[in-house]
Amino acid sequence: MKIFTYIIIIIASIGAGIFTYYHITPPAPCSEPIYYTIGNVDQRFDMSKDKFATDIAQAVSVWNSALNKPILTSDTDSSHLSSDLRINLIYDTRQQVTGQLKNISSTVDDQKTAYTALKAQYDTLSKQYTTNKSVLDAKINTYSQALAKYNAEVDMWNSKGGAPRDQYTTLQNEKQSLDSQLASLKSDQQTFTQLYENLKTMSDQLNSSVYSINHTIMTYNTIGTGIGEQFNEGEYIEDSTGHYINIYQYNNEDQLIRVLEHEFGHAIGLDHVNDPKAVMYYLNKGTNEKLTASDIAELNTVCSKK
Repeated sequence: MKIFTYIIIIIASIGAGIFTYYHITPPAPCSEPIYYTIGNVDQRFDMSKDKFATDIAQAVSVWNSALNKPILTSDTDSSHLSSDLRINLIYDTRQQVTGQLKNISSTVDDQKTAYTALKAQYDTLSKQYTTNKSVLDAKINTYSQALAKYNAEVDMWNSKGGAPRDQYTTLQNEKQSLDSQLASLKSDQQTFTQLYENLKTMSDQLNSSVYSINHTIMTYNTIGTGIGEQFNEGEYIEDSTGHYINIYQYNNEDQLIRVLEHEFGHAIGLDHVNDPKAVMYYLNKGTNEKLTASDIAELNTVCSKK
């Protein structure tokens, strides 16, 4: 809120010893613009003053549009320096934590991307395993039945003292076919065993990936515990030294603009409202950058005061 000073002008009448006091009443709220300037911008935010000025102007336009007049105005030539609202970007543990959370979030995204790709490979391999198992089981069943039939025939002819030559030849051909099937089964079994080992290894990798993601998320949650929903990303300060908006933390440009809008509201004189969607709600829960009916009502209440 713009600070208005009660000025006492003392005029001495020489010789008579008469002092005259003039009391100047501050202007009504919203009747004159609040001039703002950009103060300190910590380079660790990786934010240029020009870009910061653009974001500030966007936040200012929300309030100016609501009243259809310049209630907040940039003091480009510092001609109102004594009454300027200074806006600062101050780096502390809040933005440091935000940077850490961004890095961790990026790590989680990378881990999830890797997990998704690995899971797709696992699903493909799992389908292949299921198909190969069905084929191998069918081959084993066919071989087992053929082997059982062959053994039964051999046992029968042996019980009769031996098979005739033509039948013996038939049995030998059946044995060669069975040997060929067995060799094929052994090869298929080796391939299937390798497929199973690959699937098991990939399953272990997936479990490890899930553990890593969960561990990283736990770290994220632990670090992020200190960042609540209240508007501790910034604050409006008015004291004997002047009035300031200090921004301490933001995740992205949209959030920065929203926090600026909220603190500009306090600078104008607005209190918190009970509408969770409002810019002036006491918790920073929403993403809406437009003023709600609750914001407008509070603004009109403040600006109607004499």
